[in-house]
Amino acid sequence: MTEFARAMTLAEAKRQTSPLLLIADEAERTALATRFALPAIDRLEARIEIAVDGERIRLTGEVSGNAVQSCVATGKPVPAQVRAPLDITLVPEGQAGDTEEIELGSADLDVETYPAGGRFDPAEIVAETFALALDPWPRSDDAEAFLKAKGVLSEEEAGSFGALAGLRERLSKQQPE
Repeated sequence: MTEFARAMTLAEAKRQTSPLLLIADEAERTALATRFALPAIDRLEARIEIAVDGERIRLTGEVSGNAVQSCVATGKPVPAQVRAPLDITLVPEGQAGDTEEIELGSADLDVETYPAGGRFDPAEIVAETFALALDPWPRSDDAEAFLKAKGVLSEEEAGSFGALAGLRERLSKQQPE
């Protein structure tokens, strides 16, 4: 069971003619925040169109929400806003293709399986889309200064030319004037 669940069968998906609006309540957002190691998720919702072709289910729409992440440098709270497109195709297990190596087209990239004759959960797909849309390296406004004070070099300083500049600086300090 997931923290944010709205399971459907293929038959229910076929009957879904209007857009599906999914909104996580406070308890669901709190549970998802714990799962995704976030201080908070303040809002999570999605508007999804469902199209069924045989046993293939296509979900399209948009996931949006607000969360609080922790800065990777300081640990301070960093607000995050998500607006992410959702476009995924679900196929019954065993119909996703063979295991031999093939080249995937863009239409094949977002194909997932659901148990044949079973249920799928659009809310879980929304939760995963939300989490994947978050910045993997959130930084607070003072992260750069914090890192510099701890002696962490920026990318420019740490690169090849940065290393040479550091060496030149150390050498110039060693030579008497």
